[in-house]
Amino acid sequence: KLPSGQQVRESALAQLKVQAGWQGELMAADAGRAERGWQAQVQTLKVIPLQADGAPVANAGPWLDVQPFGMRFRQQGDGQQWSATPTRLSVFGARLDLNRLQWQQQGTQAGQTEVQLELEPLKVSDLLARVQPQAGWGGDLTIAGKASAVHRPGQAWTVDAQLARKDGDLTLTEPDIDGNTLQRLGVRQLQIDLRARDGVWRATQLVDVRVVGLLKGEQVVQVRDPSALPGPLDALSGRITAEVANVRSLGVWAPAGWRVTGQVAAEADLGGTLGQPQYSGRVTGKQLAVGNTLQGIQFTDGDLLLTLKGEQARLDHFTLKGGDGGGTLDLSGDITLSQQPVANLLLRVNQFALLQRVDRRAKVSGEGRMDLTAEAITVDGRFVVDEGLVDISRSDAPVIGDDVNVVNRPGQPDVDPDANGGGGPDRKLNVTVAVDLGSKLRLRGRGIDTQLAGAVRVSTPNGRLQVHGSIQALKGTYAAYAQKLVIDRGTIAFTGPVDNPRLDIQAMRAQSPTAAASDVKVGVLITGTAQDPRVRLYSEPAMSETEKLSWLVLGRGPAGLGGADIGLLRTAAAALLAGEDGSKTDSLISAIGLDELSVRQTDGAVRDTIVTVGKQVSDKVYLGYERSLNATTGSWQLIYRAAQRFTLRAQTGEDNAVDLIWAWRWD
Repeated sequence: KLPSGQQVRESALAQLKVQAGWQGELMAADAGRAERGWQAQVQTLKVIPLQADGAPVANAGPWLDVQPFGMRFRQQGDGQQWSATPTRLSVFGARLDLNRLQWQQQGTQAGQTEVQLELEPLKVSDLLARVQPQAGWGGDLTIAGKASAVHRPGQAWTVDAQLARKDGDLTLTEPDIDGNTLQRLGVRQLQIDLRARDGVWRATQLVDVRVVGLLKGEQVVQVRDPSALPGPLDALSGRITAEVANVRSLGVWAPAGWRVTGQVAAEADLGGTLGQPQYSGRVTGKQLAVGNTLQGIQFTDGDLLLTLKGEQARLDHFTLKGGDGGGTLDLSGDITLSQQPVANLLLRVNQFALLQRVDRRAKVSGEGRMDLTAEAITVDGRFVVDEGLVDISRSDAPVIGDDVNVVNRPGQPDVDPDANGGGGPDRKLNVTVAVDLGSKLRLRGRGIDTQLAGAVRVSTPNGRLQVHGSIQALKGTYAAYAQKLVIDRGTIAFTGPVDNPRLDIQAMRAQSPTAAASDVKVGVLITGTAQDPRVRLYSEPAMSETEKLSWLVLGRGPAGLGGADIGLLRTAAAALLAGEDGSKTDSLISAIGLDELSVRQTDGAVRDTIVTVGKQVSDKVYLGYERSLNATTGSWQLIYRAAQRFTLRAQTGEDNAVDLIWAWRWD
């Protein structure tokens, strides 16, 4: 029984049906020695993958399926022999003919083993489709092979094995904007050989694919004990070379949505032992590119140089450019290739275009160090955002959360969310990164349009992500109640948890240039935390909530509104319906270059409807035009705010006047 909460990543059902018989002591007439043993007939031997509910996986063949075969064991004197009759077995869809399987021993000497296998022509695309059902593998490439091994007591192993292309080609279907593109890889040669004689094991490889490139290699293992199989202390020598014309075809092994291109070449001489191989050579890459269109990632013009020497590898440089956004990224460092691998890397970025999506753009500069071991990953660095845009009004498509595990998905194995993926110990993550937001980072969307500044420090004490620091909103606006409020103060302070910073935001209505409003300030004040925000209206001087709302929405006090309350309700309704994209009225006013377009009614015995349009030319100058629907002419107003309580107003049209207004408000 499994502990509570533990999941089985893969399960299978083994079926075995055997019919056996025992052969008792018989007297051989010519030898005079007793012979005994047993024989059996295996009727069924299968291993079938299962779903979580115990039912077989639909449309998935058995992992192992062996046709009926016989087994026989004989013992006579101090000699014994075990053998199996020829049979055919299927392993993950590959059909193998087992022509010979025999083991015999005389006395205390090591046993004699003989094995003969033959791989029937196998369609490679079917095998790859099992591993990557969504990758688009196809074609008629078939491979075949055979293997034989003989080992006699006191003698070296004799092994001959070969796997080679028989005929056909491999194709790959790649999705693009116009649909799917079928690409032939052009497999010209594919051959892998293994040969063992007199304690020398030799492996050779030759793979020639037109689209991918060329791979050639030869490795030799000299065993210390010729009668034994190769072990970790046996000497290793050899060479391997690879030339990849374009790594794009290898992109099927990358996560969905990612594309890689470029040329890679590698050459290495092998030495040391089988358990601790030594490498001497180099890996180079040119015109490398990595991209993910959905995420806005476009890295181009990559160049790579990796030098291998013994257990040490030197990453001389790995450079990338930020695509059309420009900038450079450079990664270098040292790597130890041993039983306890260690990597010490230095990352430098300069005006590097990290994101280039329409709603997410970021250029960064700085440097950081990364130390990787089998037990921990340590990251330490300082970075500056040179330029950026975050548009939160463009929402991503819904995705399944990281805490959701989908089981029994066709063609994909179940994932254990508690497993670390590789079966090894979890690595400790130590991060200390300082991020300066610079002076050109902009936040837009959901009514907000502001510049961001500040600095934060990202760390992972005890494996938990922590953020400390503050972010300020500068020179920004916030659309609320159908008004564009000016952000006077905006601070988001992080004191640890990244999902619950403290808020201190004050957004004020832009003061109207009219004399009546010159000494009134109203707006919205947001305090508390992100998970428990408190939003309230704010005014200076203090007034009732009704007065605050009237000043905020209409730009004047509630006295004398009367029937004009309808206009207040209409404005509030428009604000509610506008959402994060703004109202149609706001869009029209912005399109024609105006700051104000309103319709109001006068109070009194005779109601009159007045239309007002205006433009805030600067912080102190306002130009407006008013006209009554019952009048033949209107009036122009030029208002200059000389000080907080002094306003100069020039008016022409129906009435011509110049006024100097001093305002004082009291309760």
